[in-house]
Amino acid sequence: LDDAEKAALIRVAGGSLKSGGLLNLGFVTLGRAAVTPMWQVLRGLVPAGGPGSLERVKAGIGLLARLRDHGAKYLQQNPQALALLNDVHQEEASGDIPALTNLSHNLLAEGYRVELLDEVAAGLAGAGLEFAGSAAPFSNDPDLCVPAALRECHDGLPNRVAQELFKDFLGATVARFDVFIKGARPDTVASHRYLIDRSRVTLVGDRAETWQQLERPGWTSFNLATPAMRYVFDRIADGVGGIAALVQGAPHSAEDVCDAYFKLVASPGFDLCFDAPVATGSQLPSRVNPSSGYNRLALKAALDGAIGVNMAAPGLGSCVPVTVPGSMLLAEFCASGTVASDQAMHARLSERVAAMPGLDASVLHQVRDPESFAALHREIGGRVLPMLLRFGAIRAD
Repeated sequence: LDDAEKAALIRVAGGSLKSGGLLNLGFVTLGRAAVTPMWQVLRGLVPAGGPGSLERVKAGIGLLARLRDHGAKYLQQNPQALALLNDVHQEEASGDIPALTNLSHNLLAEGYRVELLDEVAAGLAGAGLEFAGSAAPFSNDPDLCVPAALRECHDGLPNRVAQELFKDFLGATVARFDVFIKGARPDTVASHRYLIDRSRVTLVGDRAETWQQLERPGWTSFNLATPAMRYVFDRIADGVGGIAALVQGAPHSAEDVCDAYFKLVASPGFDLCFDAPVATGSQLPSRVNPSSGYNRLALKAALDGAIGVNMAAPGLGSCVPVTVPGSMLLAEFCASGTVASDQAMHARLSERVAAMPGLDASVLHQVRDPESFAALHREIGGRVLPMLLRFGAIRAD
């Protein structure tokens, strides 16, 4: 957003939110400090007013690549910018239209620049909005994201905003997603009570890989590989998601179980969910369908050539993004059943994409190439579809 748009956002949020209302805000921050000047140069090299946005960003990438090839010192002195330019240049060369569309949406925006949380918070304070915390649970627990050697420095800072700046500098945070509260202060005790009474947590990733990540030495300042943590982890992985059920019969104190639960809630590989996930067996049901009208329309849009879809998943309280070829295959599973062979699915989808103009080359390859399609079939049928069934985006019929 440019300055005028940001001022309008603050006016609308300040004037519309009631006391206790929340604003969820995302912005680019310190981890992009070496990159955003490159995009500013791109906008200057190919000014607005000529070709369309896609052609404009392609031309800008081409010019930056020529500068790179002739020893541009900015890129030599900023390896992160060089690496990112190499990536986007490869996407441009391969004709990856969705990636270039996303780039043009961000890179050509005049307001695309690094902002620091203290500046953002100061701007929102005039509208009565106060920083409440990060929308990423991991970032709110210093046990999980501040090394033990720096905890005293972190804890001695004057306020939460300063502590977040400290962590952004420490971890080179690329983008922040923060929650601000209108006319009230966060109530940590009530928030914990709400989570204890209402929430469940579920393991999303692979069981063995997730535990290996949690016990990796040096990853956090808190020892995650404790007996209480292992107990809670195993019970959650087995499908027990609420604190009351975890405490019942536990060989550990309720305090240790709660502490382990909150650490896992904030760790990668886990998601909060407020509807109980649906129990699923080891075998897929033979017939499946979207669980709602919204998801039915989302899959129809995929077959009509949408760039990608988001499946509403009540069990997660959010949605699950699905790639273009993946959503096409999901639509075919719903139409034809899950027992159809991958060869039959391959034939049907290959025929369908042949009649769809303007599809990205990478999508066409993933559907038409037998080996790529077999891998897609395994991924969607073996991982994505069971997850969508578990979280209520797809139902068994």
